[in-house]
Amino acid sequence: MNTRIKSVRRSARLTQEAFAQSLGTSRNAIHSYESGRVVPNGTFIKLLCLLYHVSESWLTTGQGNMHSEVMADFVKTVVTERSGGYYALKVLECYFNLDEQHKEAVRDYIRALSQLFERPDSVSDINVISAVEKTLIEMALNRFE
Repeated sequence: MNTRIKSVRRSARLTQEAFAQSLGTSRNAIHSYESGRVVPNGTFIKLLCLLYHVSESWLTTGQGNMHSEVMADFVKTVVTERSGGYYALKVLECYFNLDEQHKEAVRDYIRALSQLFERPDSVSDINVISAVEKTLIEMALNRFE
């Protein structure tokens, strides 16, 4: 299991410190888990699987796929119930497959759009929206150079 925990962290492109913070533990604990010196408890395993959309079976036994099919089914249900359709499903699937750096860029974009839509007077101004999109695209390009 130790190598699979490390695989989850690396696929998220996180340091041991950042991974530990996201899971409410210490860097030393993550190091102990990844080195195989300590086996994590069930609560830690469930939290890791939930936060990083990892199959508990894969994490504990190595069998099956790394990413949880439960999460994929959940996304499909939410999209169907919200009438998001195919496009919304594709957006969510793409997001879940991004590394952490690209996910953060998407979150920045959504935060900026949310702030824009909180001001109803500016929403009707297409030039403002275009300016926000241009700025966010420039931010994303600079982030990944």
